[in-house]
Amino acid sequence: MLKYFAILLIALAMFIGISGCAKKDEPDVSSIQEPPAAEVEEDRTPEEPIPNDEVVVENNPAEIEEPTEAKPEPPVKCDNPAPSFTLGDLNGKPVSLSDFAGKVVILDFWAIFCRPCIMEIPSFIELQKKYRESGLVVVGISLDRDPRTLPGFVKKMGINYTILANGHNVAMAYGNVTSIPTTFIIDRSGCVKHRVVGVHSYNQFDGLIKPLIEESVAVNTTSSKKAL
Repeated sequence: MLKYFAILLIALAMFIGISGCAKKDEPDVSSIQEPPAAEVEEDRTPEEPIPNDEVVVENNPAEIEEPTEAKPEPPVKCDNPAPSFTLGDLNGKPVSLSDFAGKVVILDFWAIFCRPCIMEIPSFIELQKKYRESGLVVVGISLDRDPRTLPGFVKKMGINYTILANGHNVAMAYGNVTSIPTTFIIDRSGCVKHRVVGVHSYNQFDGLIKPLIEESVAVNTTSSKKAL
């Protein structure tokens, strides 16, 4: 009996020791703190740039055309340059055709004794008024034998353009003018563009002059004839 009681005590002691070890090794979950939850960042889209007025366009280099150099206009050939001359005006002052370089010139050969010539004078007065600021110069070359009669006549007619005397040599240079009125229209480059023989109206002269007034100075390849 005593033997069985001793075995029972040993077994009970062993049970208590095993249970104590098991309790000791088991972690105390009540003292463990869970780590704080990490803050979750919200999905944010990057701020869009504020638009401005400038738009950047990416060009394709292959599509960009190289700038072309401006080509100078070819010189204008003058086949009929106006002969140069120098004559005295009503005050004896020398006047040359070169004084009117770059202007459109109406060169009228006339005389007081020529009634058709006098009929054209009012048209020349009006044309000089209309186109003076645009570069028109009207020049009357008198073929009168006595130039002393010119000042009084010019004043009487109210002529507002240049009158030159003793123009017989100049008339020869311009193709031997024998019939008057004969009028030459010279462009800004010094080229004779029109030769008008006989009486013509204001509108006819205006139609010939207006295109030349609108033209710029051209470069001539032919020099003027020898001055008289």
